[in-house]
Amino acid sequence: GQTSFGFGTVHDDGPVEHCFLVENRGDSVLVIEKVESDCEGCLEFTVEADSIPPAAGSLIELSLDTRMLEGDVAKNLVLRTNDPENPIVVLSVWGRVAPWYVVAPRSLCFHRIGKTAPVRGEIVIGDAAARAWNLSRATCDSPRFAASLEKGPAQGRVALAVSTVPPMPDGLTRGEIRIAGTDTAVPACVIQVVAFVAPELSALPETLEFRLTNVPQDRIIFVRQASATPAAVTDVAAPRGFSCEVVPGPGPADYRIYVHAEAIGDRQAPLGSIVIRTDSAARPEIVVPVAAR
Repeated sequence: GQTSFGFGTVHDDGPVEHCFLVENRGDSVLVIEKVESDCEGCLEFTVEADSIPPAAGSLIELSLDTRMLEGDVAKNLVLRTNDPENPIVVLSVWGRVAPWYVVAPRSLCFHRIGKTAPVRGEIVIGDAAARAWNLSRATCDSPRFAASLEKGPAQGRVALAVSTVPPMPDGLTRGEIRIAGTDTAVPACVIQVVAFVAPELSALPETLEFRLTNVPQDRIIFVRQASATPAAVTDVAAPRGFSCEVVPGPGPADYRIYVHAEAIGDRQAPLGSIVIRTDSAARPEIVVPVAAR
């Protein structure tokens, strides 16, 4: 059957959908053993049946999300089957995605910021004809971001100013900003924004893994800080069979804890935990479990 579909030129405001028919022209059951997408974030699929009797077929429905694509696009699904003569089948969709808007940058990422001080970023928006579609309002689905429209650096462009709204929570915060204009026939411009606030005091990895063996092993725990008043590591306690050495760095307020296991082949899980003690009132202890693998 058909193995390629060209969708022409489309805008970046929705999915492109298509169905492929996989036919069994042999004398025994055709089994689709595995289906792999070369773009897990943009190409989704459903398989009607993975076991196809002779003279029957199975529909494979594709959905290509164009919202993060631009220009010439070619995406593939790879089917692995039990057909000894043709075990691999590649289904392709291709075409051109023409954006409604020219956006630079396409998204905003505030990385490793503080909890209390606002951080600002800017995106310039227009369209391929140097008009801004009379963009007049910006809304965000997260209260942790504030968005406003300003005059852009050139005619036909607008600037989207985005600021974080403290206090920001620890970890990752996501938001979606929609910028719309007066022309209801034109879709809103959608901007993704993310912010990552590093915890004031954290240890990585969160779990330390060792093999149950009598061969000596070494691991490292990184203690990282993002506080204006860094804490000091005062002591480290290790379970039986382990020893620790605390070394400052690599950052000015960070620590490396070298964990050594001499012979733990006779141990059984659970192995215990590394307990890192600090002079921080907010987090006097950090517990890192030790796991066997």
